[in-house]
Formats: sequence, C-alpha cells, structure tokens
Amino acid sequence: MYAPLPSDVAVKLSEFLPLILPLTGVLITGIFLLDLLSPLGRVVRLLYFLPLFLTFWFSHRQYLIPLSTVCMALIIVGFIHTSPGISVETGSFQPILAVVVLWITTFLIRQHKEAEEALRNAHDQLELLVEGNAFAARSPTRRCSAASVRSKG
Repeated sequence: MYAPLPSDVAVKLSEFLPLILPLTGVLITGIFLLDLLSPLGRVVRLLYFLPLFLTFWFSHRQYLIPLSTVCMALIIVGFIHTSPGISVETGSFQPILAVVVLWITTFLIRQHKEAEEALRNAHDQLELLVEGNAFAARSPTRRCSAASVRSKG
C-alpha cells in the first residue's frame, strides 16, 4: 500500500482533481495524433497507458473501463489509418498486443483498487473495534465486573 501523502501535498493535489479528466483527454488526443503521424511499427501505442495510470492514481476508478474502451478504439483507428512503415502482417501484431495488454492492465488496476478499498474498510472496522474495546475497558462497570471476576477466581 502507498504511504499517505503529507497533508500539504494532498491539499495541493486535491485542487487539481477537476483538471485530471480534461488533462487525460488532451493526453489521449496527443497520443492519438502521434500514433497517426508515426509509421507502422513504432511503439507509440504504449503511451496510452499514461492516461490510464493517471486516472488510476487520482482515484477515478469509474472512468477506467470507458477510458480503456476509448484507448482501444483509438489504437484500432490508429492502426487502420497510419502510414505503412513495415508490412501490415508484421505490424498488425503490435496493436493486438497493445489492446490485450491494455485490458489486462485495466483489470489488474480495478482489482488493485477493490483490494485497496477492502483493506481500508477492514482497517476502519478494526480501528472501531479496538476503540470500542478500549472504551469498554475504561468504563467503571467493566472494572467492577473484572474485579469481581478476579476475586471469585
């Protein structure tokens, strides 16, 4: 799990949260244009992982599937409309591999986020349980019952 950010850095990052989605759109557009301009055989398609991880890092989990779908569509369109640098048969393996790796990464990111949330919920429940037991141990009725148990034993 990640170490928590210092409060001043977290506050500064939270100011940029509304800008993350438009920044992701601009980044995807730039990557798509770069993909169209580069000849077939260049590995520009791997840059589509940057907006995916940017979305993951800023906890916009609900946008991962739509973002991956858009990236997949742009990879396919970029493959269809790119200028040939190598043979199409050889160059067709890269976009297929990019789409497969993109969806595997999306699945793993979603699993990581769900596990992180489950861990956070379990930690919060454990804290409540510990606080409840600490409160019960400090209450006067608890001490009396504990003292009576010791005297009987």
